[in-house]
Amino acid sequence: DDDDESALDTSAHHPSMRVVRQGSRDMGYVRAAAAAAVANILSHDREAVGSASLHGTHRVKMSGAGFFIPLSTAALFRGMDPGAFRTIRSSCASGIMFLVSAYEVDAVLGDDQMWSIVKFIEDLEEHEGPLMFRDIMACLWLLLRMPAQRRWLMC
Repeated sequence: DDDDESALDTSAHHPSMRVVRQGSRDMGYVRAAAAAAVANILSHDREAVGSASLHGTHRVKMSGAGFFIPLSTAALFRGMDPGAFRTIRSSCASGIMFLVSAYEVDAVLGDDQMWSIVKFIEDLEEHEGPLMFRDIMACLWLLLRMPAQRRWLMC
């Protein structure tokens, strides 16, 4: 876009490539793509059915690496295009659900992890898409089956 000085057009060298700088109005779409990529990495095989969908190759490592908080806080940042914001929130809901499924029933999530999940759930609005609510409901079910996490959700 010629009016946007914060973005650099590189189409002369790479027709499909565009560098987006911090503060650009396109930054929301970069964040949306990143959130969708993380959710995709956390996903399970497409053929997985039932309890097989509770397992994903990278879930335990990414959950241990602290992906809860970045996903939860990314879903709260509103200063961007509404389309990008919806994609981020939906991707974050899926990612959080996948991360929670990595834990066994007797696991104890850290207070900071639970706080970030609760803040995301509290921020949901009724106009959000049904797929996001499906993922959040699955996340809640996964958390409620863990006795140590119930105190966060039942108060």
